[in-house]
Parts: sequence; structure tokens; C-alpha cells
Amino acid sequence: MGETVRETYFAPAERDEPAIVLGQHERFKTLGSVVVLDALPVTVMVLNPCRQLVYGNSMLREALGLESLQSVLGQRPGEIFGCIHARKMKAGCGTSEFCRECGAVRAILSAVGGKASVQECRMLHNAPDGGVEGLDLRVTSTPFNYLGEDFVIFSLQDVSHEQRRRALERVFFHDVLNLAGALSGLTDHLTESLPEDARPSASMLSEGLDRLLDEISSQKDLLAAESHELACHPSWLSALDVTRAVARIHAGHPVARGREVVANEDGGEIALLTDPAILGRALGNMVKNALEASPEGSVVSIGYMLDPMGVRFFVHNPGVMPRRIQLKVFSRSFSTKGEGRGLGTYSIKLLTERYLKGEVGFSSTEEDGTTFYILLPLEPPNAACASEK
Repeated sequence: MGETVRETYFAPAERDEPAIVLGQHERFKTLGSVVVLDALPVTVMVLNPCRQLVYGNSMLREALGLESLQSVLGQRPGEIFGCIHARKMKAGCGTSEFCRECGAVRAILSAVGGKASVQECRMLHNAPDGGVEGLDLRVTSTPFNYLGEDFVIFSLQDVSHEQRRRALERVFFHDVLNLAGALSGLTDHLTESLPEDARPSASMLSEGLDRLLDEISSQKDLLAAESHELACHPSWLSALDVTRAVARIHAGHPVARGREVVANEDGGEIALLTDPAILGRALGNMVKNALEASPEGSVVSIGYMLDPMGVRFFVHNPGVMPRRIQLKVFSRSFSTKGEGRGLGTYSIKLLTERYLKGEVGFSSTEEDGTTFYILLPLEPPNAACASEK
């Protein structure tokens, strides 16, 4: 007895007849608001429950180089865009074993089931030159009912450049951190064998490499935070210990020359559950910003206090920000230090609110100077501080 031929390994194989698809297409053409799809800067497709194209916007026609979609009506997305797996099974796109891992098929099936979905899709497709080309796509599917009939609004964006950039960033940070770390270790080793009069210079070099490592790590963490990839590891901390450590570390920072960093320890013993590295990074940025904004001879203080909402960390400097500056604080690329250098306050807000589930704010007046604060719960909801994806 022969082996049964499978119709599908994943999504349903059934399709609507061409006449039904054409009827669905004609009904959508009469929908006045469908012209809105042509105004969208992304490729949008309207699919029926069998995952077949019944309508598409101008971006789809442009991507395919077609004046009309008649030739592709009734086809499924993988067939339209030449996915190399779309023809592996007689039933077409979505039915091969490879399709089980396809984000596009998963997103569409979710919407067919009544639930919107956003997925990543990595497609190998047949390029115009006859070769195979890889695409990284972000796909979005939304259920839609029109005249009592269910459809799926399916959009896709080519994010290949974004994925390549992120991959290069990971390699760059990995290699640069390794190199800087090796140089720092070598410098420490050589310092021990240098003559006494040469050791201060070597010590300065070692400190500079440590600062470089910290700056590289800071940028790496910021990019990871923006893409929801930063790992968060909460543990119980002493607010007093955190304050002392941040003050001690930044008292020796180059930007602190001619200025004093003081730890205010009046808050007593307060324990909180949070990520020590992320909190230290946020508070450290607050202290560095305060030092940069203070003239020589100034005192920058860092402290904490119990708050009805948890624990409030604060950093104070005697200066005052003009109102026009205050209105732009926390913007990603704004800085009083020059164009494109405004990541300090932005990163504080991003790290605190997305990862530590806290709140960031400030006050700045002629009478009281400038105080930035981070307000954190003593224990985040469900004892978890990682951002939700």
C-alpha cells in the first residue's frame, strides 16, 4: 500500500475558488475608506481566511512592479514574493514543513483566529537576477470584518538594514570591549614592573582605559535597552550602599576635577529589589550630568529617602537650567553640550521607566538649584524588573 501524500505540514491547504476571490476583490474596490491603504508607507495586503490576496495597496503594486494586481489575486504572500519554500508543497505557501517556523504564516493564522499579531519573518526568496536573496521582515496582521465576512489586514516592512546594523553593533561592541579589556589588563600588569617615576603616567593610562570600557558598556546597554534586549537581574540592595558606591566611583571621574561629590546618608537603612547594574548606570549618569553642569568649586550631592511610593534617589547641583532647556530634557538627541550628545538624561529615563518600573523627574529653580530624582518601588510588580516585550 502506497504512502499517503500529505497536503500540509502546517497551515490549512484549502483555497477559495478564483470566482470567489474575484468577488471579494470587487467588493473591496467599492469600499471608500480602502483608499487610506494607498496613503500608508508600508506594503499592505488584504487576505481572505484562506490566506489569499484579495486586495493590496499601491506600495504592494510598486514592490511587484505591476500596474494591476489581477495576476496575483488569489495567491498567498509567499507565492507573491517568491519564497523558496512556497512551492515545495502542492498546496503552496504555508503548507511545507519549513512554514512551521515562518513568522508571516504564524501572524496570519493568528489573525484568522481573531487575534492581531506582530512577528519577525526571515524569508529566502528568488531574486530578479535568478539568485536567492534573504529578507528580514516585520509583519503585522489584524482581523477585519467587512459586510459580515472575515478578512486579515496584513502588512510587512523590510527591516533587513535594521537587522544587519544590529548584528554589526553586537560584533563591534564584543570586539572593542575585548580589546579595551585586554589593553587595560596589560597596562595594569606593566605598571607593576615600571620604575617608580613612570608609574603615575601608567596609572593615568589605566584609569583612562577603565573610563573607555565604561563608556563603551554604557552605549552597548543603551542600544540593548532601546531594542528591548537588555537583561535585567533584580536582587535585594541597600539604598545606602548604592548611594555610597555611586558617590565613591564618580568622585574620581575626570569630570569631577575641581568639584566635590558628597553622599547624603540621612535616609537610613532602606532595602529594595532592583537591578544593581541598571540602577548604578542611571544614577551614575545623573551624577555625571550634574558635575558637567556645575562650575569648579561646586558640590554635587547624591542621596535617597523613603517615599510613599518606595525609595527616592536624588542628585543635586547648585546650578539652574533655563526654561527652554528644561522643556527638552529627556529628549533623545538634545544636549546643552552640543548636537547629538543628549543621551544622558534620555538613557536615565529609558532605563528607569522601562526596566526598573520606576519614575524619573527633576526640579530646577534659582532658589533651590537643580535636583534630578529616580523613584523606585521597594519591590517591582511580580518581583520582576525586566521590560515586557
